[in-house]
Amino acid sequence: MHNVQGLLESFFESKVTQFECDLFKNRVSIQCQTTEYSEHQIALSDVSCLYFINNDTDHRLNILEFDDDDYVELTSIYILDDSVRFHLLSEETWVNSYRGYGNILIELWSKILIIESKTITIDGIDYRI
Repeated sequence: MHNVQGLLESFFESKVTQFECDLFKNRVSIQCQTTEYSEHQIALSDVSCLYFINNDTDHRLNILEFDDDDYVELTSIYILDDSVRFHLLSEETWVNSYRGYGNILIELWSKILIIESKTITIDGIDYRI
């Protein structure tokens, strides 16, 4: 897994040129351009949990408008050694049965996306995680 993390680190501070999240196909994909202007594709498949946070603390409630000429930075992407655990708590008992883990952390500027995925594909090569 160490080699895969090394590959992912080469994409830090890349420009995101395309981002797709297909909840019904359980897939997230990112196309990015590195500072050396090379294009790369990162895809997560068999996604079973996805958690998005707009920003830290109460700043998450400040939604900034995104202009057409703005770009998104793939600030960092990590394979987590210790999975992040999610367990919903509610007075509605049926909600309490939903839980998940995150083994991939994607930082896009100040936003965080935590994903539970079985496979990451980097430029067409599959890696089990």
